[in-house]
Amino acid sequence: MLPNILQRTNKPLKFLHAVNPYYFYSAAFLLAELMMLFILKANHFYPFGTKSMLIMDMRDQNVEFLASLRSMIHGDNSLFFSWARSMGGNYMGVFAFYISSPLSFLTLLFPVSKMPVAIEIITVLKIGLCSLTFVIYANYLRRKYNGQRYFALLLPAIGYAFYVLHYGIFS
Repeated sequence: MLPNILQRTNKPLKFLHAVNPYYFYSAAFLLAELMMLFILKANHFYPFGTKSMLIMDMRDQNVEFLASLRSMIHGDNSLFFSWARSMGGNYMGVFAFYISSPLSFLTLLFPVSKMPVAIEIITVLKIGLCSLTFVIYANYLRRKYNGQRYFALLLPAIGYAFYVLHYGIFS
């Protein structure tokens, strides 16, 4: 027979019910952000070094598409037609696939010469937001099915955020 302290009970931990779930939402966002910044620093990526996350299509296409967003907002280009495509054509598909994210509009705060910096900042923000939205959804499922372990949500949330980053950059 195990001592009382080592016996497993099915009683929920009372202190977890007193913790505000917004602390876990904040923790999921901040831990993912800090982990991403640590990875950038350890591998000498901008802003901690000279390497850039802009590789392949992100460098060749996304920078140009986000720069074109600026010219669309200023009225130089149209969302419906652009001469930037080979012989000119509809720009709606490019907008919908590449630049329709609400975070893309943050690039308007940067000059065109700093567009790579803006994209790297947005990428780091997306990591935190992926982690945050996963925790919100997992917490919804926890409440729906009467679970009680908040802390168990943090690790999958951060893992999910980094998986989405990997999928988004390398596919």
